[in-house]
Amino acid sequence: MARDLHKKPFREHTISKLELFFDHAKAWLSVFARSHDAKKKMPGRLRIYDFFCGPGRDEHGQEGSPLLVMRAVNEFREDIQRSGLDVGALFNDVDKTKVDELRETLDKEGYSSGPWQLDFRHENFEQVFAETYPSMRGQGNLILLDQHGIKFFTPELFQKLRELSWTDTLIFMSSSYAYRFRETPEIQQYLDAQKIFLEQSHYYYVHRAITQYFRTLIPTGREYYLIPYSFKSGANIYGLIFACGNALGVEKFLQAAWKHDKLTGEANYLIDSDRIDLKQASLFSEMDKPKKIQIFERALERELLDGKLSTTSDLYRYALREGFLPKHVRPVFERLCKEGYLDGDITGLSYKSIKNSRPIQRTRKST
Repeated sequence: MARDLHKKPFREHTISKLELFFDHAKAWLSVFARSHDAKKKMPGRLRIYDFFCGPGRDEHGQEGSPLLVMRAVNEFREDIQRSGLDVGALFNDVDKTKVDELRETLDKEGYSSGPWQLDFRHENFEQVFAETYPSMRGQGNLILLDQHGIKFFTPELFQKLRELSWTDTLIFMSSSYAYRFRETPEIQQYLDAQKIFLEQSHYYYVHRAITQYFRTLIPTGREYYLIPYSFKSGANIYGLIFACGNALGVEKFLQAAWKHDKLTGEANYLIDSDRIDLKQASLFSEMDKPKKIQIFERALERELLDGKLSTTSDLYRYALREGFLPKHVRPVFERLCKEGYLDGDITGLSYKSIKNSRPIQRTRKST
């Protein structure tokens, strides 16, 4: 029998995951509630789906995802009312006892009434997802798939998620479990592990490998982003995949990710084994630069000098795909301009750069 994760105190990696989710939930809501513009065809109907909700707290009272969802929504109460948005949340768990406990907890916390609707289900994931999927089309969705394992995020489900617009999805999985038992039928029936782990992967990178596999399933030319975030707990590696087809949603998630991991924006541990002390600078500045940033800067420089990134829109999207923010682009771009290789202006590089794209010109070829 699988152990009940809600009857024990949340572990450190779970708390880190919940903090990251809470930060993104607030950022997601802010886009719609504080910047809603019907002229931009932004949906007026928003839904948050927590498909594996649990009872709302652990045994020590630590808030779980449902309470964090409602705390985030409550912060935007006045904005929701002012904008006239139709906001709702669906909480589902296959265990009816947990759903009943959650309903009671939300009522005690004062979240039962407000400018939102609450829906409670106690069905298996496949059933409730199939029932709610048609209504997801044409509305803004924030989907949380906090599965206890790896079996629910399949290539088939991924395809359905890609078909939804205005949708951010956060998928949690036991990445090291999939790696450790990659040759067993139990794993192979859910994931093509032989394609995911093509060779002996560094253990710290198992979640990167899973994310990269799902990236290969995105059709060529389709703008869709997958961003990994890894959590280490003891000997285990867990992972969160952020999935979104909108660049602004990706930037909001990356802002939260880099807030929590200032070295790589990707993990609650030193994923690249960087020996960097943020509290004390080294004698040589290059030694304080994480390996991931060094690799990104070299690749970015080559893309720019080869002319593959010819507009600020290209540059912005490239940074996001690689898991970086506009601020990480500026040092490389400004240096190449100073050295006479490029001519352009990336002041204000942001989501607006997609619509108001400016050219980037090579003034001379690199040797």
